[in-house]
Amino acid sequence: MNDTYTAGRLPGHWHRTLELPCGYQHFSWYREGAGPNAFGVSLNDVQGLNQALDQGGIDRNLYLYTQHEIFFEDELFKHTRTSPNWEGGMVTYGTCKHNLRTFDRGPAGWEGTWLAGLCPKHCQSNALLFVGVVRYAFAGNYCLGQWVKHTAPQTWKVKQADGNPRGDLYTPRHQDLDDTQQHDHTYYVEPAGHTRSVEFYKKSPGSRSTREDGKIPKWWRDLEYVGKGGRRPPCFVLDPCWVFSKPLLWSSIIPGRAVRRTSPRGLLGGLARSAG
Repeated sequence: MNDTYTAGRLPGHWHRTLELPCGYQHFSWYREGAGPNAFGVSLNDVQGLNQALDQGGIDRNLYLYTQHEIFFEDELFKHTRTSPNWEGGMVTYGTCKHNLRTFDRGPAGWEGTWLAGLCPKHCQSNALLFVGVVRYAFAGNYCLGQWVKHTAPQTWKVKQADGNPRGDLYTPRHQDLDDTQQHDHTYYVEPAGHTRSVEFYKKSPGSRSTREDGKIPKWWRDLEYVGKGGRRPPCFVLDPCWVFSKPLLWSSIIPGRAVRRTSPRGLLGGLARSAG
């Protein structure tokens, strides 16, 4: 991509991202304050989010957590990780937060669930980064990727991890993978230089390292992770989804690194708007 951010240090930029490929997810596919686009995504649309939260009911789950590796520069939030992923104008969730995604049993249990992410302390603490509703849930990264590929081919190209260091969809080596192969990293193209390829876990449920150092590349975990009871983390498409590229809303709920379970109405009651 020609518009990849290549500057040096960002304010508060002290995490391991310094060692990763430069770049951040862009907002250029969205028209400021308008929405939704073709994939239900709105940018900086405070009024639209407030209305949707007010109508969200009290019976829905909303999982709120602190989003890591977000930085504030040029009056913009810069998201240097891969999930949630708004590259290509569609918000998908195919990497990271593996344990969170096993909370509700099976993909169908997630449909209609709300997800929200706050910025970390070093970056406009408690400012809202995104809020979205799970419209489609898939058994894994492969199934999500196949759906995106057939539904929006151009978006699939942008989100492919082996071509975009911020992509969240892994490219299978073969057209059709069975259930076992879908959860085996050896059946995918290695995303060389990707953020999920150059960081590691010491161990990960579902993966066995073949490396000399015994470490597990993070992209293996995205495909192979097995949670409690043998559950695998579903992958999502968020639609509708409200993305904020600047600090406009703050939450009085402080989950820190942990995940806080509340409701859409509960989040609405805890939001304060920027005076600016």
